Amino acid sequence: MKIPPRKPGIEQDTATVTTTADGRTMIRIELAGYVTPSLNVAMRRHWATRGEKKCSLAGRIALQLIGKRPAKPFARARLTIERYSTGSPDEENLWGGTKDLVDCLLEPGVPYFANGKPIVRHPNGLGIIADDAPQVLQRKLVPVRVRRGGDQKTVLLIEELA
Repeated sequence: MKIPPRKPGIEQDTATVTTTADGRTMIRIELAGYVTPSLNVAMRRHWATRGEKKCSLAGRIALQLIGKRPAKPFARARLTIERYSTGSPDEENLWGGTKDLVDCLLEPGVPYFANGKPIVRHPNGLGIIADDAPQVLQRKLVPVRVRRGGDQKTVLLIEELA
């Protein structure tokens, strides 16, 4: 996958990893120029296009976490997604559009065969969070409206829970 160079003056993707006083890890990832799609947009994409975009998104996140990724996935985590955009879709559209983003953060599954074909759960997963079940992952979505021409972006805050 070839990543085009960014234009000067445009914000770059960033990631910071910090450890709290009690030893828990917090990861903050800022994806400049990326806004999670609404559910309506995500549902209307061709499956191959959706797969390509998910792979590209996982690559952007992985690039920022080189040498910073946790040794093992968080057994329990809180994920806060801040969506900075000029529009503000309704809540269902906001949540539905974050599925591919969350899938990129999950631990890839063990391959198994179904009807003679290999299947892997979350093949683009980066192994930051163990699972997306409600017992494992607490989610919060914060829509932030920006002016036209403002910096549209998505900010992820992943907090390890005890």
